[in-house]
Amino acid sequence: ITSAHSRFALALGVSLRSKYRVSMTSPADIGTAPLDFIQCPLDRSEATRALVRGVDGIVHVGEAPAGAGEEERIDYRTRLTYNLLRAAVDEGVGAVVYLSSLDIVVGHGASFAVDEDWEARPPAEAGTLSDYLGEFICREFARAGELRVSVLRLGKIVRASEVTGRRDQLWVDEQDVIQAVSLALAALLATPKPRLGPWSVFHILSASLEARF
Repeated sequence: ITSAHSRFALALGVSLRSKYRVSMTSPADIGTAPLDFIQCPLDRSEATRALVRGVDGIVHVGEAPAGAGEEERIDYRTRLTYNLLRAAVDEGVGAVVYLSSLDIVVGHGASFAVDEDWEARPPAEAGTLSDYLGEFICREFARAGELRVSVLRLGKIVRASEVTGRRDQLWVDEQDVIQAVSLALAALLATPKPRLGPWSVFHILSASLEARF
């Protein structure tokens, strides 16, 4: 699991360890971690190949370290994502779950119900644009038949216990996202035959009468 510096990635790792042997990584030093942690810059080096060696599946959270500027956020979702996936191919990793954002499709009119087949319309903003560029990189690896990739486009992750006031139509509870990641991994890694093809996209959002994705 990448982005071990993020609160969500750590919560995800703690949950998944009941089913998998989990290790975490980040370009940043996160200090003490509740799970196995390997600091890695995700560059084109033996360190990145060693990071994924013997791994069955990768969950690429893709959240840049705190304080990252616009260029660093784009770099994390593009160059470093490419390095990670290239190393995954070289080391025989079969499955990747890439966490993206529903923000890349909010450009469609509010009167439309937008599903996974609709074309992305990311705004010219570093964070959202980088999510889309990361999807594009993943898709090319999948189209080349080198990896099985499932993209989960997420709403704004919240913890139900911390939510007050009116519900935002883009909210998604953290536990729902964790369940979605777990199901995607299980489908990609199913034997003798994966239950998902080389490329799949899912919108992950909490149930709401106002939800349009």
